[in-house]
Formats: sequence, structure tokens, C-alpha cells
Amino acid sequence: MAEMLSAVSQQYENLLALEAMLDEELKLITGRDADQLLSLVNNKTELLNKINQNTSLVTALKLPKEQLEPELAEKVEQCHQLLVSCQKKTQTNEVAVEQGQVRIQNLRNIILKTRHKESMTYDKAGLTKGGTLGGGIKA
Repeated sequence: MAEMLSAVSQQYENLLALEAMLDEELKLITGRDADQLLSLVNNKTELLNKINQNTSLVTALKLPKEQLEPELAEKVEQCHQLLVSCQKKTQTNEVAVEQGQVRIQNLRNIILKTRHKESMTYDKAGLTKGGTLGGGIKA
């Protein structure tokens, strides 16, 4: 039982660290700091691997909920709540990234429209594309 409590406590600490990383990730996404974001993503990947390994250990030691000591049951519930929080923060970060990509695409289209207004064409997907006038003509 002590081994199970130790594993669940370690999982709780890992989830706390992941929650803090997700908060920092959102700040870096909105601040558009690509270098630090890349570093944070690498660290997050390592932490997620630790969480996955620890989950395997906890699953192997798993006891029926009725047999858990109150302290252990409380720690398991705290881990579950942290996991739900991390999932919500991950979804928030995903939306932030998608919105950033849409803004960049819109900015790209605006720049293309102003630079190549006379030669604006559309590609197969219906997106605007700047071209050169008479690029395929040879004399």
C-alpha cells in the first residue's frame, strides 16, 4: 500500500508540474515566443512520458476503490481533478494556436492582396494566391 501511495503522490506532483507548464505554454503562445515555446514543448514531452510510465505503474498496483485507504483515495481524487484541469488547459492552448494560425493566414492574404493586386489568382482550394503576370510566357 505504501508503494501505491508513493506512486500516486509522484503522479500528483507530475500533474502539478504539467498544469504549470500548460499555463506557461499559453503565455508563450499568446506572446509568440517560438524559441522558449519549443524548449517548453520538449520539457513537456519528457514530463508526459514520466506521467505515462507512472500511470502504468499505478495501474499495475491498482486496487478496488473500496480497499483504498482514505488518504490514498483522497490523493487519487486530487490526481483526477488535476487531470481534468490539464485537459481543459490543453484544449484552451489548442484553440489559441488555431486562432494564431488563422490570424497569420489572414495577414498573409492581406499582404498578398496589396502586393499583387493586379495579378491575384486563386488556387484549387479557393485561397488567394499572388502570381506574376505572364510568368509562363516565353518569347
